[in-house]
Amino acid sequence: MCSLFCSFLDTQLLRHSFVLQTVVSYTPEQVKDLMHLRLLFYSRIGQLCRERKALLRHMADEQDVGANIGLDDVSVRLSEVSDLAEQLRANGADEYRTYMQFSSAFSRGVSLPYPPNKTNRF
Repeated sequence: MCSLFCSFLDTQLLRHSFVLQTVVSYTPEQVKDLMHLRLLFYSRIGQLCRERKALLRHMADEQDVGANIGLDDVSVRLSEVSDLAEQLRANGADEYRTYMQFSSAFSRGVSLPYPPNKTNRF
């Protein structure tokens, strides 16, 4: 699922970046910043995807083990599954925060023109 979503995201970003590049011409400094921002974004999203896969795999393992337990272990398993659910929720929140930070950094730092030199100030 994550790789499918990430490939969809790649396709969307490539399409939008092509449109942006045809409309806006970036300075070499902006291109350098954009590539650095892109590297940070994809490394963080990749890390979150790997963490989510590991949590889901662990949750599936817990479900398989849960079929063979007695009533004494139910409360222990419930707390473990609740903890995994909380970790998944936190992972989703981190992913959302990463997207928002990327879009904010892009709109504030890369897409805006670089500040004028001191002689051109208002």
